[in-house]
Parts: sequence; structure tokens; C-alpha cells
Amino acid sequence: MELSIGLPANPTSSQTGTFYFAYGSNLSPEQMAGRCPEYPATSSIPVAIARLDGWRWIICGRGYANVVPSPRRSPQSGVAPKLKSRSESDQDGEHDQHPHPATAPASDVEQKADSPGTFHEDDDSSVVWGLIYNLTAGSESILDGYEGHHTYRNPTPTPNPSPDAEEVRRKPFLQGTWDYNKLYLPVRVTKWLQDPVTYGVVGSKSYAPEARSKSENADQAAEMETGITALVYVDELRTSPGPVKPEYVGRMNRAIRQSVELGIPRGWVERVMRRWIVEGVEVGERGYLGRSDGHWKGDEYRTDGETINQD
Repeated sequence: MELSIGLPANPTSSQTGTFYFAYGSNLSPEQMAGRCPEYPATSSIPVAIARLDGWRWIICGRGYANVVPSPRRSPQSGVAPKLKSRSESDQDGEHDQHPHPATAPASDVEQKADSPGTFHEDDDSSVVWGLIYNLTAGSESILDGYEGHHTYRNPTPTPNPSPDAEEVRRKPFLQGTWDYNKLYLPVRVTKWLQDPVTYGVVGSKSYAPEARSKSENADQAAEMETGITALVYVDELRTSPGPVKPEYVGRMNRAIRQSVELGIPRGWVERVMRRWIVEGVEVGERGYLGRSDGHWKGDEYRTDGETINQD
């Protein structure tokens, strides 16, 4: 895409590309390598495990993953909230009831509000976990197509009219007819999988396989984190939960499997993603990557070895 007019040379924290926060099927490095075949040695390498605070993971009305602002805190504040450990939450009596995530309606999984700027490390309504990739310009353009953010979807995008320069930096354009808008949001890296110095990020304490395991409490864990700015594809128009597209389930299971192996919290996956993404459904076509021209109706998927065509 060539929509860089008015944008800073690098709106994310990477000095060698674009930091991209993946939270859907691109949690699969295998899919990323297939989508960016010209840059597999760079754009498909997971750089870090990260957390997007103040947002909630859903399957939206289009049938694909989306993140929506949590009602508990404005995502625009960019202030790292105070973490509470599970033991502290239990002392507050906030984990007495846990509706089964696969059956409970969205309203039932909301947690009661705390003081502003505070959430629990296991509070699913206020956090989205994802992987950070470092995109080349070519890879970013390719992903724009997959995310329905290409020029032919919105030939004349409207610049953000906000008088607030920080808000314009965060969201340069209005979504218009794109499937997803491109936002530049603060995320918290909890573990670097690659040396952050490679990307121009210095001073991080979390680049060591044992770094997180040595943190004994929430305060120590927070000290190990690194705040960065990353590109996040967000559908700002379809913010209500909806049924998942059948073809997406297999790709999400692949993404879940691969990202959990890298360090995405399994418990969060089970409580949040599994409300929509049932186990046992796999990608119908080996290496299927989704449509490169954005999201669409229908595809094929496999369950118990059988290929099914969906309209």
C-alpha cells in the first residue's frame, strides 16, 4: 500500500521494519511464511510474546478475529496498568465463579470493574495475547491485502480529522470501507524470542529463556516487560461477537498450537479463544493461507478427516 503520506517514517518501535502484533490466524509462523514467501527469513520469524492491555479478543460479525476496547479502561491512555497476581485476585474474591468459556455468553465472562488502570493478569476481558513480527515493507503490503486493507478496498481513505496529534499517530486514517483499520498501539513485550537489539530496542530485561521463570511475583514480572508500539489490524466497525467462519477454525487451531508452543498462555487461550475455536478441526488444504484479497464468504475445512465445502 502507498498510504504513507502524513505518517512518520516508522510509526512502530522497530528501527529495522514494522513491529506487527498478530492475534488471529497469523499467530501461526507457518501461515506467515506462506503469506510472505519472499521474506520468510524475516517477516515470519516470531520476535516476541506480547500483551495488548485494555482490549478484548472476539470473533466479530464478519466471522474472523478482532480486538475491541475493554470497557474497563480506555486503550488510548497507553498507561501500563498495575498487575495483580492470581493469589491477590483470589483474596479479593474475584475468582469464585468461572462460566465455561465455550457456553457462557459474552456478558457472563466480563469481570467486575476495578479501580482505573488496574486489571488482573488472568482477567480475560482486559487483555489480548499475541506474537510480534518484524515486517518488511513488502510483507506489510502483502498483509494489507489479506486483512482487507488494500487500496482497491478504500481508494480514497479519509485522514483522521482529530486535532489531537497523538490520536492521529495512533490512527492515521478512518476505517472507511476497509475490512480492518491499521492502528499503532502500545503493547507490553513479556518475553523476547529474538534479541531486541537487532530491532533497535535497547534496555530490555526479558531477552533470556529463563527471564520470566525467575520472576517470583507480579511486580517483578512487570519490571521484566518492555513497552513498544506495534501495528495492530482492528475492525472498528464490527465490534460485537458473532459466529466464526468454518474455514477459519482450522487455521486458528494451527495458530493456537504453534503460538502456545512459543509461549502464548494456554490458560488464556482455553478461556477466551476456545469459546469459538473448537478443537479437532484442522486446515482443509495443506498449507491453506486464507484469501489474499481480504475476507470472504465460504471456504473448505476438515474435521475428522473429511473435507466439507461451506457457502
